[in-house]
Amino acid sequence: MEKIADDLGLSVSHSSPCFGDFGRLGSLFGGCVLCGKLRGKQLAIYTTRFPGCACFPLRIVVRADVQASDGLNITIKAMPLFVSFHRVFDGNITTTGYATFDRKLLLSTNDRPLAEAILRYEEIRDQMCYILEKRRHNGVLIIGTSSIAYHEPFKLITRATRNRIKDAATLVCDIADVINMGRLKKINFNFL
Repeated sequence: MEKIADDLGLSVSHSSPCFGDFGRLGSLFGGCVLCGKLRGKQLAIYTTRFPGCACFPLRIVVRADVQASDGLNITIKAMPLFVSFHRVFDGNITTTGYATFDRKLLLSTNDRPLAEAILRYEEIRDQMCYILEKRRHNGVLIIGTSSIAYHEPFKLITRATRNRIKDAATLVCDIADVINMGRLKKINFNFL
Protein backbone atom coordinates (compact mmCIF):
# COMPACT_ATOMS: atom_id res chain seq x y z
CA MET A 1 0.00 0.00 0.00
CA GLU A 2 2.84 2.38 0.78
CA LYS A 3 4.27 1.88 -2.71
CA ILE A 4 0.90 2.81 -4.21
CA ALA A 5 0.87 5.92 -2.01
CA ASP A 6 4.37 6.87 -3.15
CA ASP A 7 3.52 6.37 -6.83
CA LEU A 8 0.29 8.37 -6.66
CA GLY A 9 1.45 11.01 -4.16
CA LEU A 10 -1.19 10.15 -1.54
CA SER A 11 -0.83 10.34 2.23
CA VAL A 12 -0.93 7.20 4.36
CA SER A 13 -2.87 6.79 7.57
CA HIS A 14 -2.60 3.49 9.43
CA SER A 15 -5.75 1.79 10.62
CA SER A 16 -4.09 -0.27 13.34
CA PRO A 17 -2.01 0.93 16.32
CA CYS A 18 0.44 -1.98 15.97
CA PHE A 19 1.09 -1.15 12.31
CA GLY A 20 4.34 0.57 13.29
CA ASP A 21 5.78 -2.67 14.70
CA PHE A 22 4.76 -4.82 11.73
CA GLY A 23 4.62 -2.21 8.97
CA ARG A 24 5.99 -4.33 6.14
CA LEU A 25 3.61 -7.20 6.85
CA GLY A 26 0.65 -4.87 7.34
CA SER A 27 1.38 -3.17 4.02
CA LEU A 28 1.09 -6.51 2.19
CA PHE A 29 -2.37 -7.13 3.65
CA GLY A 30 -3.70 -3.59 3.23
CA GLY A 31 -3.90 -2.27 6.77
CA CYS A 32 -3.90 1.45 5.93
CA VAL A 33 -5.91 4.13 4.16
CA LEU A 34 -4.45 6.21 1.35
CA CYS A 35 -6.05 9.57 0.78
CA GLY A 36 -5.28 12.77 -1.05
CA LYS A 37 -5.77 14.53 -4.35
CA LEU A 38 -5.00 12.97 -7.70
CA ARG A 39 -5.64 15.10 -10.79
CA GLY A 40 -7.63 17.48 -8.63
CA LYS A 41 -10.02 14.80 -7.34
CA GLN A 42 -10.22 13.72 -3.70
CA LEU A 43 -9.31 10.04 -3.78
CA ALA A 44 -9.29 7.31 -1.13
CA ILE A 45 -7.81 3.81 -1.42
CA TYR A 46 -8.54 1.39 1.41
CA THR A 47 -9.30 -2.23 2.20
CA THR A 48 -12.48 -3.73 3.60
CA ARG A 49 -13.68 -7.22 4.41
CA PHE A 50 -16.50 -8.91 2.57
CA PRO A 51 -19.66 -9.06 4.68
CA GLY A 52 -19.77 -12.24 6.76
CA CYS A 53 -16.07 -13.10 6.36
CA ALA A 54 -13.80 -12.87 9.40
CA CYS A 55 -10.47 -12.36 7.63
CA PHE A 56 -9.97 -13.41 3.99
CA PRO A 57 -10.70 -12.49 1.28
CA LEU A 58 -10.24 -8.76 1.57
CA ARG A 59 -11.46 -6.20 -0.91
CA ILE A 60 -9.39 -3.22 -2.05
CA VAL A 61 -11.41 -0.12 -2.95
CA VAL A 62 -10.51 2.97 -4.99
CA ARG A 63 -13.08 5.71 -4.36
CA ALA A 64 -13.57 9.31 -5.51
CA ASP A 65 -16.43 11.61 -4.54
CA VAL A 66 -18.56 13.23 -7.26
CA GLN A 67 -21.88 15.02 -7.50
CA ALA A 68 -24.10 13.24 -10.01
CA SER A 69 -27.83 13.06 -10.62
CA ASP A 70 -29.99 11.45 -7.96
CA GLY A 71 -30.53 7.73 -8.25
CA LEU A 72 -27.61 7.22 -10.64
CA ASN A 73 -26.38 3.64 -10.83
CA ILE A 74 -23.89 2.44 -13.45
CA THR A 75 -22.12 -0.88 -12.92
CA ILE A 76 -19.40 -2.24 -15.20
CA LYS A 77 -17.74 -5.62 -14.69
CA ALA A 78 -16.13 -8.46 -16.62
CA MET A 79 -18.41 -10.54 -18.80
CA PRO A 80 -19.71 -13.37 -16.57
CA LEU A 81 -19.95 -16.95 -17.74
CA PHE A 82 -23.75 -17.01 -17.72
CA VAL A 83 -24.62 -13.69 -19.36
CA SER A 84 -28.15 -14.77 -20.22
CA PHE A 85 -29.07 -15.04 -16.51
CA HIS A 86 -27.93 -11.46 -15.97
CA ARG A 87 -29.92 -10.26 -18.97
CA VAL A 88 -33.07 -11.99 -17.69
CA PHE A 89 -32.88 -11.07 -13.99
CA ASP A 90 -31.32 -7.59 -14.27
CA GLY A 91 -33.36 -5.40 -16.60
CA ASN A 92 -30.74 -2.64 -16.81
CA ILE A 93 -28.18 -4.61 -18.89
CA THR A 94 -27.44 -2.70 -22.07
CA THR A 95 -25.15 -2.80 -25.07
CA THR A 96 -22.98 0.13 -26.03
CA GLY A 97 -22.38 -0.27 -29.76
CA TYR A 98 -18.63 -0.67 -29.21
CA ALA A 99 -17.83 -4.26 -30.25
CA THR A 100 -14.71 -4.79 -28.13
CA PHE A 101 -16.39 -3.32 -25.04
CA ASP A 102 -19.57 -5.39 -25.46
CA ARG A 103 -17.57 -8.62 -25.93
CA LYS A 104 -15.47 -8.14 -22.79
CA LEU A 105 -17.57 -6.15 -20.29
CA LEU A 106 -21.10 -6.10 -18.95
CA LEU A 107 -22.76 -2.68 -18.50
CA SER A 108 -25.77 -2.13 -16.27
CA THR A 109 -27.19 1.39 -16.10
CA ASN A 110 -30.26 3.43 -15.30
CA ASP A 111 -28.84 6.57 -17.01
CA ARG A 112 -27.98 5.65 -20.59
CA PRO A 113 -27.04 9.19 -21.76
CA LEU A 114 -24.40 9.51 -19.02
CA ALA A 115 -23.06 6.02 -19.77
CA GLU A 116 -22.79 6.97 -23.45
CA ALA A 117 -21.00 10.20 -22.54
CA ILE A 118 -18.46 8.27 -20.45
CA LEU A 119 -17.92 5.58 -23.09
CA ARG A 120 -17.59 8.13 -25.88
CA TYR A 121 -13.91 8.48 -24.98
CA GLU A 122 -11.78 5.70 -26.44
CA GLU A 123 -9.15 6.04 -23.71
CA ILE A 124 -11.73 5.37 -21.00
CA ARG A 125 -13.11 2.34 -22.86
CA ASP A 126 -9.59 0.94 -23.34
CA GLN A 127 -8.74 1.47 -19.65
CA MET A 128 -11.95 -0.29 -18.58
CA CYS A 129 -11.26 -3.25 -20.87
CA TYR A 130 -7.67 -3.48 -19.63
CA ILE A 131 -8.57 -3.31 -15.92
CA LEU A 132 -11.87 -5.20 -15.81
CA GLU A 133 -11.63 -7.87 -18.52
CA LYS A 134 -9.73 -10.41 -16.41
CA ARG A 135 -12.36 -12.67 -14.86
CA ARG A 136 -10.04 -13.93 -12.13
CA HIS A 137 -9.70 -10.44 -10.61
CA ASN A 138 -13.48 -9.90 -10.31
CA GLY A 139 -13.11 -6.13 -10.35
CA VAL A 140 -16.26 -4.03 -10.46
CA LEU A 141 -16.63 -0.32 -11.29
CA ILE A 142 -19.66 1.35 -9.71
CA ILE A 143 -20.72 4.91 -10.50
CA GLY A 144 -23.30 6.19 -8.06
CA THR A 145 -24.95 9.42 -6.99
CA SER A 146 -22.13 10.55 -4.71
CA SER A 147 -19.08 8.48 -5.65
CA ILE A 148 -17.20 6.43 -8.19
CA ALA A 149 -15.72 3.23 -6.78
CA TYR A 150 -13.64 0.40 -8.16
CA HIS A 151 -13.20 -2.68 -5.98
CA GLU A 152 -11.69 -6.12 -6.33
CA PRO A 153 -10.91 -9.00 -3.95
CA PHE A 154 -7.30 -9.75 -3.03
CA LYS A 155 -5.22 -11.80 -0.62
CA LEU A 156 -1.82 -10.12 -0.97
CA ILE A 157 -0.99 -6.86 -2.70
CA THR A 158 1.31 -8.06 -5.47
CA ARG A 159 2.95 -5.98 -8.20
CA ALA A 160 0.10 -6.81 -10.62
CA THR A 161 -2.47 -5.68 -8.03
CA ARG A 162 -0.53 -2.45 -7.38
CA ASN A 163 -0.38 -1.64 -11.10
CA ARG A 164 -4.08 -2.40 -11.56
CA ILE A 165 -5.01 -0.18 -8.59
CA LYS A 166 -2.91 2.70 -9.98
CA ASP A 167 -4.63 2.28 -13.36
CA ALA A 168 -8.03 2.14 -11.62
CA ALA A 169 -7.23 5.39 -9.78
CA THR A 170 -6.55 7.21 -13.06
CA LEU A 171 -9.70 5.66 -14.58
CA VAL A 172 -11.81 6.88 -11.65
CA CYS A 173 -10.37 10.39 -12.08
CA ASP A 174 -11.11 10.37 -15.84
CA ILE A 175 -14.72 9.31 -15.22
CA ALA A 176 -15.09 12.03 -12.56
CA ASP A 177 -13.90 14.58 -15.16
CA VAL A 178 -16.57 13.41 -17.64
CA ILE A 179 -19.31 13.60 -14.99
CA ASN A 180 -18.18 17.09 -13.94
CA MET A 181 -18.12 18.28 -17.57
CA GLY A 182 -21.65 16.96 -18.08
CA ARG A 183 -22.83 18.69 -14.91
CA LEU A 184 -21.25 21.99 -16.01
CA LYS A 185 -22.88 21.75 -19.44
CA LYS A 186 -26.30 21.31 -17.79
CA ILE A 187 -25.66 24.36 -15.59
CA ASN A 188 -24.60 26.43 -18.59
CA PHE A 189 -27.65 25.36 -20.61
CA ASN A 190 -29.92 26.43 -17.75
CA PHE A 191 -28.60 30.00 -17.99
CA LEU A 192 -29.27 30.28 -21.76
